[in-house]
Amino acid sequence: MLKVSGLPRKEHTSRMLEDAMEGRKKRKEEKNQFILDTVDAFVSANIPVLKLDNPLSKYVKGSGILPVSKVLREEYIPEVAKIHEDRIKEELKGKDIVIYSDETTDKGCRCVYNVFFQTLDPAPQQQLHLAASTVLDAANATNCANDVLDTLKRYEKNLEDVAAFNSDSARYMTKCFKTLKGLHEDLLLVQCWPHKLHHVGNTFQVSLPELNLTVKHVKKVFLNARKRKNNYLMFLQEKYPYSKPKEKRDVDSTWMRGSIVDVDESTKIQLVSRL
Repeated sequence: MLKVSGLPRKEHTSRMLEDAMEGRKKRKEEKNQFILDTVDAFVSANIPVLKLDNPLSKYVKGSGILPVSKVLREEYIPEVAKIHEDRIKEELKGKDIVIYSDETTDKGCRCVYNVFFQTLDPAPQQQLHLAASTVLDAANATNCANDVLDTLKRYEKNLEDVAAFNSDSARYMTKCFKTLKGLHEDLLLVQCWPHKLHHVGNTFQVSLPELNLTVKHVKKVFLNARKRKNNYLMFLQEKYPYSKPKEKRDVDSTWMRGSIVDVDESTKIQLVSRL
């Protein structure tokens, strides 16, 4: 039997095949890790992966192996999200949390409901994590409450681990809290101060109509002050020096003069000043 390097030929061939397969597997893992690290870096920096469609191989070593952005979105971003979820699970394990939630709209005018988890522990600084960003069919109490419960389940947290629920003062969010409180009676509601102050202002307007009318008239006096209007005219002249009045109209009166100033092609502001 022939021997190569002290080994039988058949065993030597088998060893070479194993080494080749291991090397191929290692290169594949390194390639996959490079793609994951690149996607993670772009997503963490809030840079669209669409930018990776531009040729970078000339400047960045190894960037020629990156797939197109469509493949990155469909295959790699979910994997990166799963890695972050697992890391957040470990950080939240055994800790009480506070839930922050709010609804917004994306560029497609879809309702996007965001849920944040903040830890409660003796550390001087608490960790705030974006736990979920879900597109809802409609912004209502039922959908929001279900999304909060689903998010807690995904991160292996119970509703009893939640000390407080923070949101705005919209009616459907208040109803959402009442739904969650029915499942956890010790849950606290914390509403943001701007919404509280807004409610206070509305309460004063309704409960104190005479005071509201007085404040309204005082504000109107300052709103029509000559100095205020002159400052606004100076602002327009500095910001839009290229815009010249295209039309000027004088009113036959001894105390009022009107002028129409074109700020741009789509907006006309009529300024009225007292002589």
